[in-house]
Amino acid sequence: STGHLRPTGEPTPLFLDDKPLSPPLAPAGTAGSSATLRDLLNHGADLAARSGRMVVEVVLDGVRLDADALRAAEGRPLADHDVRLISAAPRAMVAAALYDLSAEAGRLRELQAQTARHLQAGQLTAASDALSTVVAVWDALRQGLAQGPGLLGLDPAELAFSPTADADPQPVAGAIANLNLRLIDLRRCLAGEDWASLADLLQDELSIEADTWATMLADLADQLRAAAPAAPIDAQPGCGKAGCCRSRGPAAAPPAAAAPSCCDNQPHH
Repeated sequence: STGHLRPTGEPTPLFLDDKPLSPPLAPAGTAGSSATLRDLLNHGADLAARSGRMVVEVVLDGVRLDADALRAAEGRPLADHDVRLISAAPRAMVAAALYDLSAEAGRLRELQAQTARHLQAGQLTAASDALSTVVAVWDALRQGLAQGPGLLGLDPAELAFSPTADADPQPVAGAIANLNLRLIDLRRCLAGEDWASLADLLQDELSIEADTWATMLADLADQLRAAAPAAPIDAQPGCGKAGCCRSRGPAAAPPAAAAPSCCDNQPHH
């Protein structure tokens, strides 16, 4: 519940991270009404953006709000509620997401090998279930690669990564293109019900792609983590117009690299 109230008339504690916030004014044209949680979010997002940060979490009366609870509470007046906005540096946030994606890519090798074993044993139902997971993971990796750097204004196709510490940088665009070709091959195998070739593809070429993407995503995360941290927040009224990630998220990112959907056809009896 977010219901414990303060005695009427006491100042409402508002914070951006550990910095006290002055209450925002109600929007123009709403004379006589008090500022709402939505007004505070906009106010805090402006201040955070001035320091290169984004609001990523809202705590109302000691309770962290999920997306549904936040939408339900946005119009609530601030009076008599404790509100804390939590911000994060976008680079650190994107780096953490890329590390998670790298770990998912690392698990693909075994998942793909397991799918291949099902195909080789003629276990088409099990193979279909496992292949659906493989496809979903690849889709998530491609989407995450597009959206994460895109949130920082970076085009993934223009980035590079180092396969090993002493190797020359390789273009991310090349890795994207190679994966797209392998996914075309996968769809072709599915359309032709060529389970032997599909098993080979999963064990060989797509296994190499999984290793490449695990390395690439981790290296990109390392590059972001090595970037200089953002300046500390000065929680004073500002005039920035940047949005809050609770509503914008990675929507400004470029679309994921185009590749054919390979989940329309699945192994079947």
